[in-house]
Amino acid sequence: MRISIAAPALAGALVLGAVAVPTAAFAATAKPVITKIASPSFTLGLHGRITLGVTVTAKDAKGIKAIYAEPYPLALSKQEHAVPTLADLRADASDDLLKVKSRTATTQTAGISETENITKPSQLPPNLLAGTWGVAVLVVANDGSSTFNAQATTFNWKRADTLSSKVSATRVHKGGKLTVTGRLNRVNWDKRVYQGYGAQTARLEFRKTGAKTWTTVKLVKSSRTGALSATVKDSTSGSWRYVYGGNSTSGAASSAQTWVGLK
Repeated sequence: MRISIAAPALAGALVLGAVAVPTAAFAATAKPVITKIASPSFTLGLHGRITLGVTVTAKDAKGIKAIYAEPYPLALSKQEHAVPTLADLRADASDDLLKVKSRTATTQTAGISETENITKPSQLPPNLLAGTWGVAVLVVANDGSSTFNAQATTFNWKRADTLSSKVSATRVHKGGKLTVTGRLNRVNWDKRVYQGYGAQTARLEFRKTGAKTWTTVKLVKSSRTGALSATVKDSTSGSWRYVYGGNSTSGAASSAQTWVGLK
């Protein structure tokens, strides 16, 4: 099973399954049902361990013969031939068939999983592949009936973010002003560096000394360079931090917390 993100041409190379199925196998009989499917998401910086794969469970009264799957980035779905079709999954060789993990007389669970240790810049995927991916699935029953779903599930490839924070003072008078600055950076896989991530909303949070929960004090939008800044009135001792929730292409991040006491 070829699962690799080492090449920039990943959109065409990351194929988890394909099959050549005779036309006669698609007779008008009761169709198998996909009951469960999962594919892991990941957030990646400049290095780290990631897991790629898909696991599918299907059932049919006559039993399941085989399960096949192929992932594709939704960011490229508007391009011609970017979304796998039934014909695509039927056209290729069967050497990428999902491996059977378990089966009964009426069900089968099949999948593939591979963990990669990203240690070199050349192993990083291109930025355009960050975001939501779909998984096309083809299930063939023992009686030749089949079910095809072009988007049976989705998962995400996310670019890692880092977030910092700094307070203008660690001691203030009660009701005095306190400025909390910070910076939101996102990894650029193409350039292999972290860069400022602008126009993103982070939460400035506060936790009173002795409390267990954080409270959002302000929503702060990052500048073009990723800079964050907010000025607040501090009425009690406690800790401050910034939190970014992430989005479909970027992972969540939290800054270190800094305690500020009253004079």
